[in-house]
Amino acid sequence: MMRALWWLAILAVPGTAAAWQLALGGGLAAGVLRGSGAVTGWDVGMQWSRRPVVATRWVIDLTVGQFANTKVANGVAERGRIMTATYEWERRVPISYDLRPWWGVGGGVAHIRYDDRERINAQGYAVEFYGATSETDATVQTAVGLRLSRSWSVALVAATDWPAHLSTITLTLFWRLL
Repeated sequence: MMRALWWLAILAVPGTAAAWQLALGGGLAAGVLRGSGAVTGWDVGMQWSRRPVVATRWVIDLTVGQFANTKVANGVAERGRIMTATYEWERRVPISYDLRPWWGVGGGVAHIRYDDRERINAQGYAVEFYGATSETDATVQTAVGLRLSRSWSVALVAATDWPAHLSTITLTLFWRLL
């Protein structure tokens, strides 16, 4: 799997590095996990974006993060870690002269590891513990990004992974390095 991601990155990057921009960022996430209810968490990531050509661009996004759900009666409480690699096509949407966000759609791969899993009884006590498990899923996302200044931008990303059915909305602040 990792070899396939490397080949995707090699084929996506053109011969001239000047055509790509690198940004680092971090943000907060909220979402829903099948069988576990609402989750909250954070993520950090790197984003390579191809310089725009006629209001369109390509973005490679690599993120890592953590999430946890709230303990609910007769449910499963768990924490997890997630790593994603996505490839996205974005288009600039001119709303006004000063407001021109990027909107994009893409897909990729997500690797999710679940830790500290326990079943909660009706009284709110942990009654059964499960071992850690992991899975690799397909992910689909849509994003809206807005440039705040020459170096700063903010992105709102809605993503869903399956078969885990982890759906999140993430608000991330990016700082452009190159």
